[in-house]
Amino acid sequence: GAMVKLAERTVIKLSGQPIDIAVYDAKAAYAAAFDSPVIGKINEHMTAARTGFEHCLQLDPRREDCHYQLGLVYSSVKASDAYDPKKALAELGLAPSLPAAWIQTAVLLRAADQPADARAALGEALALDARSAVAHVELGILDKLDGKSDAAIGHFVAALDADPYGSVGERALGELAKVKPDHPRVVQIGRASCRERV
Repeated sequence: GAMVKLAERTVIKLSGQPIDIAVYDAKAAYAAAFDSPVIGKINEHMTAARTGFEHCLQLDPRREDCHYQLGLVYSSVKASDAYDPKKALAELGLAPSLPAAWIQTAVLLRAADQPADARAALGEALALDARSAVAHVELGILDKLDGKSDAAIGHFVAALDADPYGSVGERALGELAKVKPDHPRVVQIGRASCRERV
């Protein structure tokens, strides 16, 4: 709640550096954009987030996490004034050691109908984190779109193994059910769900 956030901010302000509070406030503004149904408020929050991450990069231009977060500001909400895929790709490219930056790059490239480049970006993400459930899901989707069912199944199962109880694993299960509804993992989880309801 609000009190917890206030306490977190106070601790960071007392024990951290000026850049830490700038990043905290920018992340809070970015998160707040998704809690608001009003487009004007979304733009207001995204502007605050962008300003905060830009301030972070003024203080330390090498902060890859701030480049990544700024990339998210430019790529997350199509309805916002901040949406700019080209700027997003440029910022994400300045965070090469973060698997999440490569994954977000791949998402943008797939949306721009550049599957080969998206696949290459996901390869970079898996080179940094071989168990990345999100990267496996995204690769599975690319394989599904290419008609490579067996490869897609392999990636969805790998994502389930990496995140069996989380939201990414749930997404992987949904994709796996579309490609192969009778896959043992789909059947197994379906039976478990039935038993829970009983």
